[in-house]
Amino acid sequence: MSYDDRVLFSATTNALSHFADLVNAIAVTNSTMEVLVTPRGLMFKTTERGVFEISTLLEPGFFKNFDLITTDQPIRVFLDMDSFIESVNLANTMAAASESSGETVQCTFSYHHIGDPFIVTFEDDQILERVEFMIISDTGLENEDSTDSAITGENQGDYFQIDPSRLCLDMMLDSAMLYGILKDLKEVKTEQIYLYCAIEDDNPRVVFVSKGEVGYSRMTLPNINNALKEMAIYRDERPTTEDSVSTFYSFESFSKILRTASLATTIKFKIDTDGRTVMSLLITNTKSSITTVIEFKVLQTSDLNHDASMINNTFMTRLVSKEQKVSTSRHSNTAGTQLETLVNVERAQHRRTESGQDLPLFL
Repeated sequence: MSYDDRVLFSATTNALSHFADLVNAIAVTNSTMEVLVTPRGLMFKTTERGVFEISTLLEPGFFKNFDLITTDQPIRVFLDMDSFIESVNLANTMAAASESSGETVQCTFSYHHIGDPFIVTFEDDQILERVEFMIISDTGLENEDSTDSAITGENQGDYFQIDPSRLCLDMMLDSAMLYGILKDLKEVKTEQIYLYCAIEDDNPRVVFVSKGEVGYSRMTLPNINNALKEMAIYRDERPTTEDSVSTFYSFESFSKILRTASLATTIKFKIDTDGRTVMSLLITNTKSSITTVIEFKVLQTSDLNHDASMINNTFMTRLVSKEQKVSTSRHSNTAGTQLETLVNVERAQHRRTESGQDLPLFL
């Protein structure tokens, strides 16, 4: 058989319901769905260019069989996301009906030649459905004329990648707790979300601060139910207990993690001093007992009204201070902690000099 007669890639799995959960969780943009095939597995990814990306890697062990013809470069194609998600969800509904009668639906992904459609086949004892997805161009991809050139570099333009030598925060949270906090902050119409992490009196402290229509609010991660599983802060590549780390994000972008957080059990944060943030969410499917990771990468946004430093940020230190005045406080049923509305934040940001000049305090 000649090289041209062979299928470049084929993989089959019985874990269709788990796969459906994963791709629905990462379908949070209006962009295309990127599919990347390497010896490490099959990756699905969506991206909001220059803001965030979310992906899941299905390793070869996820599949009954995983066959990839060795090439110099990975296979990389782009699909219409709405069509892909619709087909997967319809097949998953069919699979649920088949399982009730004792049958199992197999899902096979295949790609024959460069320029051919990406094929997904759903099959049980009664039905075989083959769906061909045309390869489309990704207009937001720099330095790519067309995805007809489906074999390309794996790490091209990966500006979301953490720099290990500049790591400043490494922590692990209970995902349900984070989900509850983000739900509450969404209800108060949060526009910017700030994250503060420190070790105070030998105890780790994590605070989420909201900036929105009602001003500033905050929620402190409670020290219950193993909410904070581990935390380490670094400065100049060395662990420290003397310094705090603060990061600033657009809530619209950061909250894209909500759907994934509702499925996950644990979430691991890694943040470097350039504000690059990687959240790895561990998801276990109850039906198949298969565990998979969804990775969410987001960039910090600048808030020009405040000191932009991440280490020992004075503005954030005051916002999270226990001496900071609070106008209202209510208990969150979803997060198990208090949502506190802060007062006198804006007025305290400036001081008057002897000459009468109004200067920002925290610049």
